[in-house]
Amino acid sequence: MKMIVFNQWEALVKRFRSIAAETSESSARRTFAAVETSGGHVHLTDLAVNGLSLENETVTVHVPEIVPGKARNFVLRVKAAGTCALSFTGCESFEGEADALSAPADGETAVYSFTETEPDVLFVTRVIAAEIAG
Repeated sequence: MKMIVFNQWEALVKRFRSIAAETSESSARRTFAAVETSGGHVHLTDLAVNGLSLENETVTVHVPEIVPGKARNFVLRVKAAGTCALSFTGCESFEGEADALSAPADGETAVYSFTETEPDVLFVTRVIAAEIAG
């Protein structure tokens, strides 16, 4: 009979804990993604805060592609100059307030938050952001 004694158990456990902590922290944080229009279209990144600046443009916004078994969750910040129009595509349906997908007016910044509540259905909230003096 062969017996193997592992005498570095504590070091191994410590390493596994550090890997788990790094993975947990990185998956909880979102990245910043600066997106730009191309031919009147923009493609968003999942698990990110997508930033978009528009000036007198009409844009079709493509939400991230569906991943089976995973819920999409992302933010879009749109800063508008001039008259801008947005249309959203890439999922079966959107849910939320009646004006949740409205484009921001000239000089406004709108922040849209998207959460997939069931496969291919995105719940949307929209807030007009104002700078807070402090």
